[in-house]
Amino acid sequence: MEMLDIEDLAEEVMSGLPGVDSMQAEDKLHEAAIEFFRTTALWKHEMPWINTYAGEPNYRLNYPLSSQPERIQVARFKVEDGANPYLLHPRSELELEREYGGEWESIVGTPRRYLHIDDPEVVRLVPIPDLDLTASLFIRLQVIPARNAKELPAILTNKYWQAIAAGAKMKLTSMKDQPWSDPDAARKAEVKFNDGKARGINDRAQGHTGHTQKMMAEYPLA
Repeated sequence: MEMLDIEDLAEEVMSGLPGVDSMQAEDKLHEAAIEFFRTTALWKHEMPWINTYAGEPNYRLNYPLSSQPERIQVARFKVEDGANPYLLHPRSELELEREYGGEWESIVGTPRRYLHIDDPEVVRLVPIPDLDLTASLFIRLQVIPARNAKELPAILTNKYWQAIAAGAKMKLTSMKDQPWSDPDAARKAEVKFNDGKARGINDRAQGHTGHTQKMMAEYPLA
């Protein structure tokens, strides 16, 4: 996936804001991008099918550089090559306790549920895959910019740049007692930022983003 350097985008955010330096602009641009992608769930990553192993409940997620996993959007499981995959359903620990009578951590069988709480980089299958399975797992993740990210996804940032830039300007102009403080400009930028997030949510719902990063997805998902 092509990426854009946040440093190269900061100059446009600084425009018209006297006294803002590049580090401040980059920081607020980064914050705005995290909020935008967390709210819209536009940045998606499809993992390749990975093999599961008998007796192993935990599987590590992979995701693009400069990103971090936000949540699992889709999890699918297939028990052998050529078999139709089926959805795994998310459950909390309390729900698993109720469903499996308190034995969810040790029960063995064909996975039907998953847990994604303790470690954001690990998904746990329930039941634990048994000895007779030759199976694989597919995951689609929502990802957001990592806390230390220096880059943003180009295709999405280009499409929603005005909204992300407005979010950065909102965060800057709403700061108090700074040469660039401007409550009126902050309110206008907030409206533009919120409108952009709403458009992104609508685009995702309507399937108009056209950007999903597919990585060997054997069964493309809607």
